[in-house]
Amino acid sequence: MPEPFQKYDWLWKDVITELFEEFLLFFSPDLYEQVDFSYPPQFLEQELQKIYLESQNNRRIADKLVKLQLKGGHEQWVYVHIEVQGDNKRNFPKRMFQSFYRIYEKYEWEVYALALFTDEDSKYNKDVYQYDFFGTKLTYHYKTYRIASQSESALLKSQNPFALA
Repeated sequence: MPEPFQKYDWLWKDVITELFEEFLLFFSPDLYEQVDFSYPPQFLEQELQKIYLESQNNRRIADKLVKLQLKGGHEQWVYVHIEVQGDNKRNFPKRMFQSFYRIYEKYEWEVYALALFTDEDSKYNKDVYQYDFFGTKLTYHYKTYRIASQSESALLKSQNPFALA
């Protein structure tokens, strides 16, 4: 029987899949405007499992990976990586970076990453991974959204059905 957080996690995955266009419009209106939805989004979680089987810790599976085609008449694909994080994990920013570079390395296309924080701990809102070792430096930023910090009344007024989720 799944742990309560695993069941909760699957509910989020289902809502994101069913309302993906609304999800993208809600969290990234700029990206949404560039997507050519005449090509249906392709959900690629099975591809992530293949990527992570090669890693030492194959438990790091991103929640959603979606392949989209952009407008403009040329073939340009964007991979949207969505991580639903429900607890305060110290290694979460590193996991976000590792997901990014594995996806980027495999597909060599642009990656849009978003972490949805579902926990109540408002202090935890990590949106950056930093690496610094003897002059070799790396900084990776990704978008975050803390659900518990949002105004319920504002969400209820939204015309986007994803706001109700």
